[in-house]
Order: sequence, then structure tokens, then C-alpha cells
Amino acid sequence: MSYASKITWVIILFFTIFFSYTFYDNLKYSPKSSLHCETIRVKNGFGYKISNGEKVLILQEFIPGISGEQSFDTESQALSVGNLVIWKLENGKSPILKPSDLERLNIP
Repeated sequence: MSYASKITWVIILFFTIFFSYTFYDNLKYSPKSSLHCETIRVKNGFGYKISNGEKVLILQEFIPGISGEQSFDTESQALSVGNLVIWKLENGKSPILKPSDLERLNIP
């Protein structure tokens, strides 16, 4: 193999590695999902639903993590809890809410 063909192969190899790394790096920073939350009106207040595109993943009519069937008093409470659940899902955490999660969001 001549010196020129060796140089050609080294250049091709370099660009292949460079573009592969660039493609992989872009995948790493792309949005993890298209999850979104919207509030829903329920009998005694508000709840939320979490969807991925058109598919509803979670329909939460009551405050999770507390006993009984108590709805959220306000839309903003329901939305803040729904967004916390999305954050947990996108960061590989369990979407189960603890009483301390609700306390941090000032949910009674």
C-alpha cells in the first residue's frame, strides 16, 4: 500500500470517528420525551393528566400519596404536582410521590 493511500485511509477513519461522535453527542442532548401535563376539572376540584403525544399515560383525579380521594384545590397545585411527576420520569426516578414531595409544593 502506498503512502498516499495510507494517508487517505487515515483521513477517512478520522472523519468517520468524528462524525460518529458528533451524531452520538447530539443524541445525548436531544429531548428525552414529549411528556406534557395538563389540568383536568373533576367533581370537587382539579386533577391532572400526563400524556406522551396523544397517548394518556397518567390520569390523576386525586392528590397522590395521601389517603382518601381528595382533589387539588387549584389548577396550579395540580399542574405543579404533574410537572414534578414528569421531572421524575424524565430523570429516571420513580414517579411515586412522598408526603415530603407534596409538602415542598405546599400541597395540604
